[in-house]
Amino acid sequence: MRFKFKRRWLVVYFLITLIVTNIALLATENIPPVAYCAYLFLPAGVSLLWLIALRREGIMYLLLLPMIFIHCAQMVLLSMWGGSIIASDMFRNIFTTNTGEATELLANLWPVVLFVAVLFLPAIWLAIKAVVHKETIERGIRIKALKCAIALLAIGGISFYATRLCGHNFSIRNDIYPANALYNLKLAIKFSGQIDKHKELSKDFRYNASKSRHREDREIYIMVVGETSRAYNFGLYGYNRNTTPRLQKCNGLVTFRDALTQSNATHKIVPLILTPAEASNYEIIYGCKSILTAFKEAGFKSIYISNHSYSHTLMDHFATEADLFRSMRKESGGRSYDIDALQIIEQECNNAPAQNLFILLHIYGSHYKYSQRYRKDFSNYLPDKIETLSAKHKEAIINAYDNSILALDSLLVGVTRLIEEKSATGAMLYLSDHGEDLMDDSRERMLHSSPIPTIYQARIPFLLWFSQGYREAFPQIYHNAELCSSNPISSNAAFHTMLDIASISTPYLKRELSVVSDSFKVVPREYLTDHNLPVKVKDINWDKRDLEVFERDGIAF
Repeated sequence: MRFKFKRRWLVVYFLITLIVTNIALLATENIPPVAYCAYLFLPAGVSLLWLIALRREGIMYLLLLPMIFIHCAQMVLLSMWGGSIIASDMFRNIFTTNTGEATELLANLWPVVLFVAVLFLPAIWLAIKAVVHKETIERGIRIKALKCAIALLAIGGISFYATRLCGHNFSIRNDIYPANALYNLKLAIKFSGQIDKHKELSKDFRYNASKSRHREDREIYIMVVGETSRAYNFGLYGYNRNTTPRLQKCNGLVTFRDALTQSNATHKIVPLILTPAEASNYEIIYGCKSILTAFKEAGFKSIYISNHSYSHTLMDHFATEADLFRSMRKESGGRSYDIDALQIIEQECNNAPAQNLFILLHIYGSHYKYSQRYRKDFSNYLPDKIETLSAKHKEAIINAYDNSILALDSLLVGVTRLIEEKSATGAMLYLSDHGEDLMDDSRERMLHSSPIPTIYQARIPFLLWFSQGYREAFPQIYHNAELCSSNPISSNAAFHTMLDIASISTPYLKRELSVVSDSFKVVPREYLTDHNLPVKVKDINWDKRDLEVFERDGIAF
């Protein structure tokens, strides 16, 4: 009888857990006041109808476990970003991130994880208990609940249409949680399906690439794709800590001061960097091979070195294009530092002493958890032990992040030295896939991949280095790079610049996007939205605090 007495409130408890996320989002999202009732009552009405659709409300609640997982993910994201609906890119991140990364992140978000557990685990336990006891909802309770659901839907419907009549562009699919989250999940599944078809779609792809200028001596070109390393913490970009002491003394280095990424999600932007696809024609990416194939067609030995564990991404496919793929994670048994790549690069240069080489190095960079991205000898800024992702530990978070940039500084200079030692002519291109939020302002935002980026996620380091032999052989290219270093560019410049530096001709090369070309042009920059649609950078719904930084730092739209 005691359990039966508690069951009188079981439906109410279940309903509260299903709409608490909507209540939280009312405080964070830019929702017109006239739409508040629609935002809360329509989901509540639908949820209540679902719970009483059968007399066994415990069964109906357990059937919502996938939806509860989405609620949990949404609450975690709210704690990181202070707003925004879980995006299709974030769904892709959830399913492509390796277990180690996920564990590192959740372990440092324990307060919100604890809140979610306290909210949902008792409800799940009570639902299981109701199923085991074969308890059913009394007829009178179901009738009252049905009347309540109808009233909620009616009020929510009136609010929805009132919002539309007021001229607001407000829809259920795009603006009401959880419908918008479910739509984003649908898109994520669609995009994943297209990745599965990549091998078939790209099997006949050819760059028709060739070398337009030949050197008698050996050439080595290395493209380093970084991870989560933002320009704002580089000494090269005016940071108040000298986190790039070695690069600043490096002859032949050109620093591009106004570079923005075209996406803040790794699984999306890295393939964009490595192919001729960009925000304006993203759909071609599923039929493209990578820059590794272009270099192979031009007579280079292509080597792909990665410190990532890929999971159902286009990078998995690109790795098969290389003449040689080296997985640092696999070779080290799961734990490796980016700096260890220097040994592999030197080894492969020695293994092919007479060949022209193109090496693609995809590093782990400054990806969270920052303190695990570098050896102890790079712990220059202390303390750097991160307890939780909170303002309380901001000092340690910044210190650890800056130490990871110091480690990157050593890696990149090490790459330049190897090129200088192993070849007569060579160059290095480095850029990061995207930046990172580090509680930079009153929003106290952390990490990346938010549906709407911040300037700290968008602005990236973009560096070119040319060996002495290269500068002597091609002085005009080096001069062009220096002339272009203050121009606004995007991450889509990397593919074309890398080919141009190596004197590779292909119909896919756009010299107007190459920062070393006489034909370079400044064009309006674009960004790829969560729904894979291009938008002009100036048309992104930037927060006013981001706009202030754009103006302060002279970053162009």
